[in-house]
Amino acid sequence: MKKICKKGELPLGSSISQRRDRGHHRTNFQPWYHIQDRGLRKIHKAASVGNVAKVHQVLLLGENGLNDRDKRNRSENRLHDFNFSLEIGELCTLEMVFPVLQDDLTPLLLGIHERRGQMEFLVKKGANIHAVDKKKRTALMLAVKYESANVVRLQQGADIFSKDVFGWTAEEYAVISGFKMFPNKPGVDLGPTSNDEVLDFKTKVSDGWEEAQDLLRKNHTLRLEIDALKRQHREKEENYSEDMEILKGKNDDLQKAIKLSEETLTKTVSHCTRQLNALTAEKRMLTFKLENEKESKQRLETEVKSYRSRLAAASRDHDQGQTSQRDLELALQRARDEWLCLQDKMKSDMANLNDVAETFSQQPSIVESRLNKLKIKLQHMRDDLREKTSMLERVQRD
Repeated sequence: MKKICKKGELPLGSSISQRRDRGHHRTNFQPWYHIQDRGLRKIHKAASVGNVAKVHQVLLLGENGLNDRDKRNRSENRLHDFNFSLEIGELCTLEMVFPVLQDDLTPLLLGIHERRGQMEFLVKKGANIHAVDKKKRTALMLAVKYESANVVRLQQGADIFSKDVFGWTAEEYAVISGFKMFPNKPGVDLGPTSNDEVLDFKTKVSDGWEEAQDLLRKNHTLRLEIDALKRQHREKEENYSEDMEILKGKNDDLQKAIKLSEETLTKTVSHCTRQLNALTAEKRMLTFKLENEKESKQRLETEVKSYRSRLAAASRDHDQGQTSQRDLELALQRARDEWLCLQDKMKSDMANLNDVAETFSQQPSIVESRLNKLKIKLQHMRDDLREKTSMLERVQRD
């Protein structure tokens, strides 16, 4: 077979060497890539040093599978600077051992991308036609994109409805590149298989291709709009989520405030109830006191009425006493006047008696009898005067 480059060299001019580090078993792909042996299986170790015979032996013995990964499940981007300079048969072995190389490309995808002449050989050797790169493009999509003549061969058994990260299918790639996808059914002619036939086939594409391109552009525009709407929807959902979190926080705060308000209200109601009970008891006490006051007032009013009647009686008695006092004073005044008159009369009588006594000194018996009569009369007048004086004193005391 034709060699792509010298064995043991990388396309960029670097060499592959196997060495053992002290204390660690590792395979060193200088100057960029280091793989520890303990993380590799037998088939990976054999392939890492380019030992094709060992790889075939491992596959024949069934010790490792076709698409097995290493012990750490590493396959993506592990050999991104490791383009093996092997024969085409060695490249086929790499398809079995290393499913993913640079930019998530398998050897088949790398063959379509860079070594388009090797693709047919790899397909015949059973390469995985369903493998995708980091943009989720299948071998069929890449073959259509790079105008490979083996599109029909890849279409057999491939999923033509698989989409890449942009949402494009192999059929849409075919429309853009000028290919026409055929249904993968038995007995149906799958189209041109050689480069000349492909060129002839491309010249027969009608104006419908331009229309398909327009539709594809519109479809792509609509997808971009849908993506923009989805992004807006996600942003709105995130905003709504933030708003919901804020509202939830506010709701929690309100619930706490309501709970505190309820507790405060309960305490206030309890306090007011106690105050109401105290006021009710105080009201009953005041009502009892008021009734007692009313009774006392009634008794006082009764006593006042009694005192008023007694005062009226006393006033009448006083008025009567005043009248009696005036009468007594008048009587006393009359008695005094009479006593004075009697005293004057008595003086005059005494003078007369003295004269008579002097006249009748020679008649003692006659004079003595008349004198005795006058003395008795004087005594009676003194007694009357004494009685009237005592009566006047009693009236004055009253």
